[in-house]
Amino acid sequence: MEKQTERINLPSAIGGIHQMGLHAVLFPYTDDRSLQRALKSLTHVQHALNCVTVLRREEQRDLPLHTLTNSLSIPVTTHFLNGDWQRTPHLPHEPNDIFLFLHDEDFVSTPLPDIVQAWPDHLEVVTCPSTAYSPIYKRSLLVRAQTYEAHGAHFGHLLYSDSEAGLAACLSQLEPHQILHLDVPIVRQTRRRNSRFYPDRIAYLTHLSSAGATSSDLSLPTVGVLLAAYQASTTIDTALSSLASQRVSASEILMVDDGSQDDTAPRIETWLPKLQNARLIRAPENQGKAQALNMLVPYISSDFVMELDADDWLDPFAIATIQQLVSQVSLETSLLYGNFRVWIKRMHTLQLAGVNRGRQVYQPRELLTYPLPLGPRIYRTSALKAIGGFPVPTFADGRLYEDVLVTRNLMRQGAIRYEDFTVYNVLRHADSITRQHQHAWSRFVELYQRDFHS
Repeated sequence: MEKQTERINLPSAIGGIHQMGLHAVLFPYTDDRSLQRALKSLTHVQHALNCVTVLRREEQRDLPLHTLTNSLSIPVTTHFLNGDWQRTPHLPHEPNDIFLFLHDEDFVSTPLPDIVQAWPDHLEVVTCPSTAYSPIYKRSLLVRAQTYEAHGAHFGHLLYSDSEAGLAACLSQLEPHQILHLDVPIVRQTRRRNSRFYPDRIAYLTHLSSAGATSSDLSLPTVGVLLAAYQASTTIDTALSSLASQRVSASEILMVDDGSQDDTAPRIETWLPKLQNARLIRAPENQGKAQALNMLVPYISSDFVMELDADDWLDPFAIATIQQLVSQVSLETSLLYGNFRVWIKRMHTLQLAGVNRGRQVYQPRELLTYPLPLGPRIYRTSALKAIGGFPVPTFADGRLYEDVLVTRNLMRQGAIRYEDFTVYNVLRHADSITRQHQHAWSRFVELYQRDFHS
């Protein structure tokens, strides 16, 4: 992450947050005019403002920051983000700094209230309503720098591509008395967002910011993770960062690099010290997901194990939530599944494209007309091993629809169960193997229809 320094000028004023410095951090703005409005709006907090950091993406490198001419000079540092920032999202700061976080289209609309300027010792975060959404969502506005450093590194994958979600996840790490919720919209947005997916987004942000369990209940079933990766260097950091940031860690993380020719395996290796009970196996050549996952099956020791694709990620409370759910299923239940969010990436920023909600499936033949991939999939380990792991069909050289086939086999042995929960996130992109082979589904159904009805 490179940096450049410019200067803007702001008019002087009297007052401030005593013995602390305000450090404004502007996450990447897609519109340069909105960025300029945000910089000008900092006059509302000028009396406490020590410096400004503008985060920009590589494609914005040629867009200059214009100088604002006034009497008080404030240093502005411009950081250009690259993919490594999601692993180490560090912001240079002084020990007593308070970060003021602004996101795309934000601008400061009013001075800080007196209670904030006093800043008591126990306070770590101040939130305010976001006027961009309906219903209103209270998101992090001011964060003690040391608090950000302590928790932000765990959520680099979110801070890099969805800064609001990253700060919401950081909020969940704190105790209620450490957070002050303001009712005054200190920050407003240039445009109000009216997407039909925003109710789902508000639910997601609220979920991320909620307090949750911080230690595993030893009486609950253990939950591990299986991950097969192939040519996943651009997405694997997100998946593994989400595992490293779990409030309750997975009991084991078993990973296989399926003969990648890029730097997928070295990237996974850099994460191993940050993951509890993690193991990486490297396949000598690419063999397809089913065979790759089968390399991991003999090593599973947890009571249940879930699949995580290398281009997907989990909410911070995923393992804790799944532990509670699997503790309530019957012994006949061999597979638990739920809902998942679908995201698209535009200008390197994640946008929610909806929540795919599951439904209960009773017969194997229903899998051929199920409108979505069935997931996330959490397997009872004993059942998965009893059926011999993941089937490797002759169809498509054994590289497609292993999820459908393993579910069919588990239904023949026991029951599968749907629960209405959402902790899994899917990135929709053109390079995914499912989207590349959509045309093959009808042929698969044609060949296997009788088998699913038997």
